[in-house]
Parts: sequence; structure tokens; C-alpha cells
Amino acid sequence: LSMRKIFLLRGDAKSECLEVLTSYIMPALKHKACILVINEKEKKALSLENVPCIIYEDTMISDSDKLVFEVCRIAEVDTLILKEPKIWPLAKLFYLESTQMEPTVILAKLKDKLSISTFLFTPHITLADIFAAVPAIKALQQLSGDKVMEWLSVYRWAEYLLNLPYIGDILYDKTGGLRSLESLISEEDLREDNKSVDKTSKREELKAKKKKAKEKGKEKAKKEAETVPFAQLDIRVGRIVKVDKHPDSAKLYIEEVDVGGEVRKIASGLQGLMQIEELLNRNVVVLCNLKPKSIAGYMSHGMVLCASNKDQSAVELLTPPENSKPGDVITVDNIEPVSYTHLRAHETSLHLVCRLLLEKKKKKNKTKKK
Repeated sequence: LSMRKIFLLRGDAKSECLEVLTSYIMPALKHKACILVINEKEKKALSLENVPCIIYEDTMISDSDKLVFEVCRIAEVDTLILKEPKIWPLAKLFYLESTQMEPTVILAKLKDKLSISTFLFTPHITLADIFAAVPAIKALQQLSGDKVMEWLSVYRWAEYLLNLPYIGDILYDKTGGLRSLESLISEEDLREDNKSVDKTSKREELKAKKKKAKEKGKEKAKKEAETVPFAQLDIRVGRIVKVDKHPDSAKLYIEEVDVGGEVRKIASGLQGLMQIEELLNRNVVVLCNLKPKSIAGYMSHGMVLCASNKDQSAVELLTPPENSKPGDVITVDNIEPVSYTHLRAHETSLHLVCRLLLEKKKKKNKTKKK
């Protein structure tokens, strides 16, 4: 393929969606297309009637549907659209109509799906997640502390996207990110104090929230106990496409791993055990539904699985079956996988809210006694 030019218009909603998409798939777009973000003045100077658009040789594509499919085709990531038949209709809704939608309408379209899954349609990120991200984060920014509690599943999903490689940086640039739950709760407490809310009723409300969270935790623990642990793991075939030594650690490699439709940055403690040449372009087994974690100052988004002897003097990568390809899901006979989620993400947010409210109340009671 010859080099394509993808023109995007600054301040245009459709261009904004495409800019997030191209940032996410940038490793696959390299050497195939260049992204040019222009303003109205530059658009006029270039005599471009319709932007966003793709231009190569004597061909221009500006039709909304064809444009998105062509970008995915160039990068060979068509699976972002084709994994489920419902992906494109929802992605197209946010692509074309998000500016006309009320914030609560945007969040309502995401809440039910995200209450039971990490992403909207599959265990992996799709075009629907990419196009919904900016309008959803902007909608969450308009909520006050008491309102955000209603949309915790959407908040968790948006917070996770903001921490992903490639897509996280562009989402932060476009939206400014999310305010922490801690600051939202503090703001809500201050608002209630200014309204002189009855102290007794607040105490009873806090007890009720704590009891509800405890009951929910017990119910969740019971369900998890009934589920085979392996069924909760999202294990996929990955291919290591890049390996570098960690600049500040003698034990860590920094790897970019293609896990099908996305490239993840993962830190592995394999320096001294394997050479870079042994890892590069190697098919490996990756645990994908770990929460992103900072390792030696580097955000890691998964784990490359290995096996070792008892004293760990010999370590080998787990090798997936021959003819497998990045993105293939690894399962075990007679064990049905559950819906993959970051099992602790929603629980963590809820427990954080209850803990902060409880600490706030204890401080106020101590001050009152003094």
C-alpha cells in the first residue's frame, strides 16, 4: 500500500473520534498512513471540502462509514468492528450524534453493558469503546459527587481506558481526564455541610451504605467461591513485537505485545534469564485481565506467563499451540469461561467511597467532642 494521508479537523466531533482511533492503532498504522490535524484556515488553503477524509493517489474517501472502515482496513485491525454485529451501530451512534446527546443519555447507553463486563461487547476493546470514550468522559465530568455513584461501572471503564497505552494519552489530552472519587466525595460532603444537613440522618445514611456494601461483598464472594478460579482468567495468545531493557532496573524487560486488535506494554522480570533475541517475535501466553500496575515506575498492562523449576534457576516461556495467532483465547477442557472483568475494579471503587465517608465522619465526631 502507498502512504495514505488522513486529514482530521480540529474541533470536529467525527475527527475527534478518528484521532482517538488512529492513536490507539498507531503501531499498526506506521509506514502506511500519516495523520494530519488541520484547522479551518488550513482546510480552506488545501481546498478540502470534506474533512475528515483519506487521500491517496487520485482517490478521496470522506463518506462517514467508508472512512472508518478504510482506516481499520489500512491498519489491518478490522476485528475492532467485526467481532460482534452490534459493535458498529453503537460506535456509529457516538461517531455521528454524540454532540446532540444529553450526558445522562450517553451514560445510560453504556451502564448496563459495563456493569457485567470490562468492555462494551467483548473481553477486548472494540470500536464502540473507542468512539464512546470521549463523550462518556466529558459526561462524567459534569456529574457531582452524589450523582457519580449511580454510574460507577462507567466511571471504572473510563478510568481503565485512561490508563491504557496509546489511547490513554490522547483521551487525557481531549478531556483533561477524570476527577478522583476522593475529591468528588469531599466536595459533596462540603455541599451537605453548607446546607446544614441533620447530623443524625447523615450517620444513619452512612451506616446503611456500609451495611449495603458489606452485604454486596458477601454476595460477590459467594459467587466467586462457586466459580472455578481458572474460568475467571482472560488468557490469550500474544506476539512480542518489541523488547527493550528497563532504563532503571537490571531485572526488567519492557515488551510490546500484540494480543489481537491491541498492543499492550508489559513489564517482565526476565533480564538475566533470557536474551532479547529469544523474546522478539515470539508467540507467548498472556494473562490480560490484570489491573494495570506500576512496576519500577512503568505501567504494565498484563503478564507474560512462564514456567520455572523450584529454585527458579531455569525459566521458560509458556508456548501456545502451533498455528495459533495473537488474540486466540486459551481455555481448559470442561471449564466454561465466565464474562472476563477486572474483578476487583468495581469493588475497589465502592469500598473507597465507603472508607472515605467513614473517615470523614470520624474526624467530624472527634472535633465535635473536643
